[in-house]
Amino acid sequence: MKTVREMQFDKEKIHINMAKLKKGETTFEVVIEPESALKFKSKELTDVRECINSERIFLDARKGTAASEEELQQKFGTSDPLKVAEIIINEGEIQLTHEQREKMLEDKKRRIINIIHTNAIDPTNGLPHPVT
Repeated sequence: MKTVREMQFDKEKIHINMAKLKKGETTFEVVIEPESALKFKSKELTDVRECINSERIFLDARKGTAASEEELQQKFGTSDPLKVAEIIINEGEIQLTHEQREKMLEDKKRRIINIIHTNAIDPTNGLPHPVT
């Protein structure tokens, strides 16, 4: 029989996406669905409930340390977690997945190429620059 020291437990790795906002010395976090949060930030979604996983505001979401109502009231002027989540998503930093960052970078690159293609003219032949 194995002793407790000999037993090894595999920790289940859970990946969570968060939106963070630093107010003074304190960082507040909310657990989000990143794609929905981006839509909420760009005003495509209007209900913050569609992009958050929990109606709790955390000081450290990975450890599960929740912010107290007094801290929320002091820093945000309200203790309503939905209003605080809105503020954090709109004003804070949203953590994105690697695929989302790559997609955003590719979209931005395509827009820049399109602007150059439509507005710039090749001086050697007087024609617009090709997209390639």
